[in-house]
Amino acid sequence: MWNRPEQLGRLRYSYDESKRRAALEESAPRFSSRMSASLANALRINENMVPQIYELITASRHSANVSAEVHAFVYPSHEVQASVSREPNGSVLLAISSSAVTLLSRDELRFVIGHEMGHVAFDHIDMPVHLVPDEPNEDYLELQRAAEISADRVGYLQVRSLDVAVSAMAKMASGLDARHLEFNPSSFIRQVRDLKMHPAIGVAYSSHPPLPIRARALIGLEATEVLERQGPNELQRLAELDVQIERDLLFASYGHGGPSSARDLAFWKTVKVFLQDGNLSKKEQDWVSDNFGAAKLHSLKQLLGTQDQGEVIRGIERKIETHQAAMSTA
Repeated sequence: MWNRPEQLGRLRYSYDESKRRAALEESAPRFSSRMSASLANALRINENMVPQIYELITASRHSANVSAEVHAFVYPSHEVQASVSREPNGSVLLAISSSAVTLLSRDELRFVIGHEMGHVAFDHIDMPVHLVPDEPNEDYLELQRAAEISADRVGYLQVRSLDVAVSAMAKMASGLDARHLEFNPSSFIRQVRDLKMHPAIGVAYSSHPPLPIRARALIGLEATEVLERQGPNELQRLAELDVQIERDLLFASYGHGGPSSARDLAFWKTVKVFLQDGNLSKKEQDWVSDNFGAAKLHSLKQLLGTQDQGEVIRGIERKIETHQAAMSTA
């Protein structure tokens, strides 16, 4: 069972960086309790009022190794949503929309609740995902998108079914129920391919990754077999998957769509991800050439051949700062 802290820790998405998050949390605004508003305007979930959902929450808490007290509520909304936050006394407040309860199957709801417990397990809720500052900086938003990938893995752990997890995402994206949705996972995930061909700069200002990318990430998780085995080969495949996911996120956030500064930002952030292992593989070179052109790849290889690794990374970081500044003033 993947319910020990060290096992769950291996599932954490590599770019969901604890130290980077802790540094941001020090300056993050503190949010007040949601308990009183929930007690006044929502239905509390317990073994007497909503026993089936209460059972799902209890099981997810155990699987995700969440020891904190959880107060859960259903609130009225047409949107298929759930969120979780820390109360001042250290307990956790889980809020689930009425549409999530009515549109999702029991297993799909299990995935969604497991996802929220993943946020608790990975200590995301001291900088809550659903409460974005008025002027969030780029580090904040990138970490929040990374947090969603980690939490999805814990949700997947609850159901061990790609169809269930991706179907839940499709319903969240569309608001459609089973009567209107002929579900096809591969068709939904093909939207990732189309994302990079259309302006998507708004993704860079979102705290959540596009749902098709999250779905594709779970396909990769299933393929690693890391949930069935925990050997070095599986963990290496998981690390390689994390690079692919981060590349998808960067390209959807800053890629073909939007101003040229966004495309340049996508290029340098992706190169920085690729160079974390100290080299640019043939596969990575092909990806750079396919997406940014052979001339861009040639210039990059020249750069790598004339400077040491430390100088290259420092230069890339300066370019990232420059293009980020250009985006903020565009």
